[in-house]
Amino acid sequence: MRNRLKAARKARITPTDIAIEILAKEGITFKKFPDDFLGQDVSADFKTIEVPAGEARMGTDLFDYSAQDTGAKHRLTVGKVQIGETILDMGSPERAAYVKALSDSGVHGQCKIPLEPRVCSAILARFEEYHAQTLSHFSSAASSYTNDQKKQKAILRELDRLAFKTR
Repeated sequence: MRNRLKAARKARITPTDIAIEILAKEGITFKKFPDDFLGQDVSADFKTIEVPAGEARMGTDLFDYSAQDTGAKHRLTVGKVQIGETILDMGSPERAAYVKALSDSGVHGQCKIPLEPRVCSAILARFEEYHAQTLSHFSSAASSYTNDQKKQKAILRELDRLAFKTR
């Protein structure tokens, strides 16, 4: 009897299910990073590099300790970004942040990177503003589905992943 009752129950609705429902209901066409955020910087000079797939992290150390420290292979200096096992020296923290944002957005392969650090910062600022506005809208939508803060965060995480991290 117990097993029949369990089998008769419907499957549990997951945060992913709710996120997909919200996206379908909203019918929003999302801007793609970086192409839709170039703005007036579309005429800037770019260099094409190979951005590998994988998780990215930016360098934060001011000095290169590799000659003195045996654990230095896990440390990155400012201006470098590590994606998977590949370390890219971008020459500036702004360019490294731009490449990290590309990787975080699921963009990889041959990518155009602005040569000027200020152009990277401007494009990234436009994207971050759009991202924050969209997440704020998603937060309102998630709160209309549930009052549970934990579930709202899970739904918001899924909305972010589906809208911004899939390419």
